[in-house]
Amino acid sequence: MPVLINMKLYKSLLEQCAGIGFGEIDAGNAADFYRRLNGQVSDLCRSLPKSMQAGAMMFLMEYGRIRVGETLDFFKHYYAPAWSVLHWVTAGARASGTWSDKDTDDALCAQAMAMELHSLDDHLVDGGIPVSHLTLLVRSQAWRRMRDAVDRFCADLPGGSDVAHGLIDDYYSGITEQDAPGDLDAYCELFRKQMATWVVMPVLTAMKTGGSDDFVAGLRRAYESFGIAWRLLDDLQDLGDDMADGTRSAVYVCLDEKGRALWDDRSRGMGKGADKQMDTICAMARDVKIPEMIAGRIVAELDNAAKLSDGIGLPGLGDEYRVLAGPVRAWIESYR
Repeated sequence: MPVLINMKLYKSLLEQCAGIGFGEIDAGNAADFYRRLNGQVSDLCRSLPKSMQAGAMMFLMEYGRIRVGETLDFFKHYYAPAWSVLHWVTAGARASGTWSDKDTDDALCAQAMAMELHSLDDHLVDGGIPVSHLTLLVRSQAWRRMRDAVDRFCADLPGGSDVAHGLIDDYYSGITEQDAPGDLDAYCELFRKQMATWVVMPVLTAMKTGGSDDFVAGLRRAYESFGIAWRLLDDLQDLGDDMADGTRSAVYVCLDEKGRALWDDRSRGMGKGADKQMDTICAMARDVKIPEMIAGRIVAELDNAAKLSDGIGLPGLGDEYRVLAGPVRAWIESYR
């Protein structure tokens, strides 16, 4: 009987963590950007050998959870600032006529490919997506299109190529890091590297629109804070799955040594013993308020992103970060 009560405890905690989420953003002002962003994925398929185009489109539709007959919305599960940052940064330059349509296409191509590749590469490596001639072709062509778009974009941008290459190197450094982060700060810093391909085009766009060093730095820090907040949100939402497969998430790094050992051991176990371990881990997490601590860090990162965006003259982008943070802030208050 006590085990059943504890089972309810961890199920309740998992349900609470699964229920946390970001606020919904009305990206109506950037609708054309979003349409063109999605178009880049269709262009990716059309760039493949003819015999592979239909298969690639079906694969990417299934990967993006798009049913046949639905609008081709490949990024419906991505939060708006991931791409709308380009809309906000270029608004002034587009209005003044100093920003070309070609620049927009190259920026959106590189960003769309970076967004697709971030999860695609992970799932190919961990076996979530079967390796096949088709998936490898889609992956390699996406990387090629991203790099080609970046090279075109940087052709008349002094220092741009060096910045792009440095960020791509950061990405590979981060995803191949073998040492587990020792605490939440180290975990967040590691993810800052792991999201570096997403940062390439926002930074280059800020440079190309004539932004000062402070503007570029502020935009980058804000965008990275947004990315970290999203990573932490995923870790809370996926708490049960991460415990089951042994993924060392933000919750894991916040546990003490005993909790981490149980987490590692639990991923290798099955049956009642594994359930008891999950129960114990959840009790530990609840006792020291790990979910609330991580949720607080999410809010802090988004508040920082909003403040930085306001400070560099992008209050519209800052408002998007504030909208995202609203439900998380309310979630924290509801469990105090």
